[in-house]
Amino acid sequence: MSESMKWDDAARGIELHRNAVVFRTVVLIVAILYALAQMLSKSPAEPGGFAFILGLAELAATIAALVGIARFAARVPIDAGGLAMIGVFALVVVVGIEIYTLWVLFKVMQFLQAAKHAESMWNTPSMDILDHVERLPTAQIIAGIAGLVAVLVVLAVIASVGRARGVLELARRAHGLVVAVVLLAIAYGAIMHWVEHARRASDGELLMVLAGIAMFGLIVLASYIGTLTRAAAIMRRPPAGDLPEARLVDG
Repeated sequence: MSESMKWDDAARGIELHRNAVVFRTVVLIVAILYALAQMLSKSPAEPGGFAFILGLAELAATIAALVGIARFAARVPIDAGGLAMIGVFALVVVVGIEIYTLWVLFKVMQFLQAAKHAESMWNTPSMDILDHVERLPTAQIIAGIAGLVAVLVVLAVIASVGRARGVLELARRAHGLVVAVVLLAIAYGAIMHWVEHARRASDGELLMVLAGIAMFGLIVLASYIGTLTRAAAIMRRPPAGDLPEARLVDG
């Protein structure tokens, strides 16, 4: 396979990863709207089929993102494939935790249905699944850290691509986005700690802070998607040395 074909295949991997990120974002927005509707409802529904479908859609998006990065790591013709594989392994962790979360949700749905139809305390279903429910917050933290590692690795490799292709603007853009992602992660962690321990915060203050973090997160997400798009375009561009010389044509 020629080097130009490798670059093109690597670009396809980045584009698949980008499309998966976009799809996952849509699923996240739908999940947030669904959660808000349940919070505002006078009779919220039990965990059921729609939540499970959203979980399956999120899992599908993560697997697609994983496949895209794996394809990119296998084809990019620079000494960054090994670094990209760290992102692949990080997304494998995320996929594993999302599968575990779906399994727990399915078991909770089964437990609620069995408890609803139990005729006496003697045929009440086992509550062992509650131990797994208690582990979910820790699992979600691990998944969040693994996802953060994957994003930072992708940006680091894109910076290497920018330098290898002679487009320093892409490298600077990726480095700046690394800083933004780290700041977003720190801010999110600080907010979660504040929400958990601050008892005097009003609902208005909490909503304002969360809205600010959400806006910053959307800006970072849009920049990440734009950087992936830009990187794919640059990978398909022929190197400066391969461009044909311009010729003057006499009028």
